[in-house]
Amino acid sequence: MNTGYQDYFLSRRVWFFSFLAVSEALDVVDTWIKGAEHFWSFGTEYIVHISTFIVLCGVAASTRNLTFHVVFVITALLYEASVFVRSFYILS
Repeated sequence: MNTGYQDYFLSRRVWFFSFLAVSEALDVVDTWIKGAEHFWSFGTEYIVHISTFIVLCGVAASTRNLTFHVVFVITALLYEASVFVRSFYILS
């Protein structure tokens, strides 16, 4: 019996995080298609970020631990915001 959004999310977490991991992997393929020079222009941070994110998506898909999910979401959002700020600062 579902008691709310929390149970709804947790009951569908496997396909959600699997989709998220596949989309990150496809981003690597897309980046590589644009050429090796383009791929390596992102540096090792890109590879570490994608690898870590895919592994954490696997953990998120396999656990119902809400603390992990909350920390994962907050950390991912803060990291993405830092990438945006660093990229915007470099471009301006």
